[in-house]
Amino acid sequence: MDNLTQVQHEDQHEDQHEDQHYSSLPEGAVLLNSASEAGNWHLVRDVISDADVSPSDIRQSFLLQKLESATVDHHLVRDILKEIFSSKASVQTMKSIAQDVLIKAAHCDNWEFLIDFLLTTDTLLEDEKSLLSVIRLMASSQMLQANPFLHMDVFTALWKHANQKIIDSKDKSVQNTLVQMAAELNMWSRVCDLLVTKPDLNLLDREGLSVLHRLVMCRDSRFDSLLPVLLEKGADASLKNSEGNTVLHMAAKHQKLKTQIIDEYQKNRAESTCQTLTTLVDSCCYIDDRDNQGNTAAILAAKNDNWEFAILLLKHGARTDVRDQSQRSLLHICAMRGSSLDPITCETVVTLCVNNGAAVDDPDAQGCPALHLAVESHSWTVFEVLVKLGADFMCRDSHGYNVLHKIAQIESKHIHDVTLLFTLLVDRHADLNTRNPEGDAVIHIATKLQNWTMVNHLVNLKPDINLSNSEGFTMLHLLALSKPLSQEDFKL
Repeated sequence: MDNLTQVQHEDQHEDQHEDQHYSSLPEGAVLLNSASEAGNWHLVRDVISDADVSPSDIRQSFLLQKLESATVDHHLVRDILKEIFSSKASVQTMKSIAQDVLIKAAHCDNWEFLIDFLLTTDTLLEDEKSLLSVIRLMASSQMLQANPFLHMDVFTALWKHANQKIIDSKDKSVQNTLVQMAAELNMWSRVCDLLVTKPDLNLLDREGLSVLHRLVMCRDSRFDSLLPVLLEKGADASLKNSEGNTVLHMAAKHQKLKTQIIDEYQKNRAESTCQTLTTLVDSCCYIDDRDNQGNTAAILAAKNDNWEFAILLLKHGARTDVRDQSQRSLLHICAMRGSSLDPITCETVVTLCVNNGAAVDDPDAQGCPALHLAVESHSWTVFEVLVKLGADFMCRDSHGYNVLHKIAQIESKHIHDVTLLFTLLVDRHADLNTRNPEGDAVIHIATKLQNWTMVNHLVNLKPDINLSNSEGFTMLHLLALSKPLSQEDFKL
């Protein structure tokens, strides 16, 4: 027998086998099978609705399995499912198959079909094994992770279908997984529903966060109302996430207290959040825990310009001698970021830092004390407060410069602030004649930069204008070497 003849023989054998299979099926099953194979799902619905089709016909036609893998409008899917499960006989006959199809849909990320299935029937997932299987597939699905709105729809459908089974489940992993999932999706009403089951709130989810961590990331009024509830239910405020953050670190990043209140609502909201954060701080055993980068919650609050929360932590005794990986304390961070602070907040933060143990003249990893960082960041109020609190303005950084040298190099647009700083320092007996590593005093630096307003101000502060730099030039020599002066500048 040649190859062609053999293939024809096999095809005839398969056709005969298929004909025998169809001939053994009831008429209803054959009709459903033909319509579904042809993709005519409207006809499938009509046949189930109008014809004398039994549950056995539906089961033998493998209709549910085909429906799960087909591309069908979800409204039509729901119509077909309603027709299939319209009688108790259908439910009893199809329950086992339906449950297997449901789990297969979850395995295949066919979540739209699963939603339709759950919202159409109410007798599935009665055993804990199947319920837990679907929940675990939801938790591990990358498709749902990438589509939070679909994830919420699936969660909602599951809850509507099986909320009592979930609550009554003896397997705690059911409630523990779902409470984490609800928190991740910001479905806090579902979290509240699940609290009656006493889930373990201190487990970390796939992103290394607990339910309490998730709540602190919630920036609306639900944070204020639910925090006391979670703490009462056993949530651990000292628990660290996978990055070493406690809830205080999370609050420093996500619960920014407003300092500018526009209306009454914002005022009430800010007061409520402040009270909630106070409760959170009081619930922590140790508020100076550090994350994986060495940040305390207070340092992290400063890095996120959350100054009101930083003040709250400082008033609760947060240490300020602790440093991050760059060897910067809260005082260093304040000096670097204080240019945007209002004077009252600035003075409050700096004073609390010093009172809580910060050494004003300690350098960071680059050898810069806070006073130097304040000059480099143009944080003039921080500078003034530090000087008043006794910072050593003659102290040099790791490169040999003191703050006088750095102030003399500030661009002219800051001349008003700079002249005030020089006056402040001279009033405290600063030596204007100290040289930088290049051999220049401040009068030489300002003259080389041709910042004549600064030069004029410095001359009035009585430096030694006959002092020579390392090149042997006095201020007058440098002045003579400069480009021609305007008539106003020449008055020097």
